[in-house]
Amino acid sequence: MKMSTQDIVKTEVERNNSGSDWRAVYAAMMNMIEQPQHRIIRSNNSLFLYTNHGNHVADFMMCNADSVGMMPRSIKEFYKAMKVAGFKKLYYSTSREGMLRLSEKTGFKNIVLFRTPPVPGYGKPIINVEVDL
Repeated sequence: MKMSTQDIVKTEVERNNSGSDWRAVYAAMMNMIEQPQHRIIRSNNSLFLYTNHGNHVADFMMCNADSVGMMPRSIKEFYKAMKVAGFKKLYYSTSREGMLRLSEKTGFKNIVLFRTPPVPGYGKPIINVEVDL
């Protein structure tokens, strides 16, 4: 079932138990895309907010409401669209090993640039990744 963009953001915010108001997150995303370097690409029930840094490089974040089985397809479609648009490298950060594994299932090369360990009482690990398109 195809969800609205608002429902995708709401699902993502609620799934992560971030304590954020999904309406504020959605409004911030809509404000960002008013600037020409920020864009959103939708694939299935996933939204990919990316920032174009020039020189065929972008970083992105993902809001998703897809099932775990659908996520690799959504990610792969996003990577393909970015490659067709002329991008060579994408960067993302995640605190979830599962996101890295899902991205690796796309067939695109994921290179872990660095990984911080979790700090008890302070936060989750951070994994910074480069995707070669």
